[in-house]
Amino acid sequence: MEQEKLTMYHGIKDAAKNMGLSIDLLRRARAHPDCPHSTKGGFADSGRVYVSKDFEKWLAEHKKELLTVEPGTLEHWNLLRLKYQTLALEAELAEKQSKVVNREDAIASYDKIAEAFKALINGRFRTQMIEGLKLNPDQISDLDAALAAINGVWDTQRAAFKK
Repeated sequence: MEQEKLTMYHGIKDAAKNMGLSIDLLRRARAHPDCPHSTKGGFADSGRVYVSKDFEKWLAEHKKELLTVEPGTLEHWNLLRLKYQTLALEAELAEKQSKVVNREDAIASYDKIAEAFKALINGRFRTQMIEGLKLNPDQISDLDAALAAINGVWDTQRAAFKK
């Protein structure tokens, strides 16, 4: 008994190009539950495609089915599942995006907080410290230097935050 000569392709792209079929069609064929998966004709685990007369016959018989997605078929359900997975991922992304803070708004809020803090410590806090502790002019200048250092930290942080 003579053994049938097989044509071997190194992958679906190579097989599609040489067989005159679309890559999509061969991918659908590979995923089909009845498709031959063998080195004697069909798709091998290595990714190679072995073309025999039986494999060509199987492709010809199933070509219409492979070119269309009919309701109730495995591919139909796989496409439907993919559609709903995509919708779920889009909803998850939209939810995450709704929780993201706009950078310009955050910077504007931080600026308002920094200005309010600086106004508070340079105004009311400074006045209450001077009056409450009865500070002399040297101590007032030390207090002003300390407050300037605190304001400098705020300014440095604001500049870093804006980068």
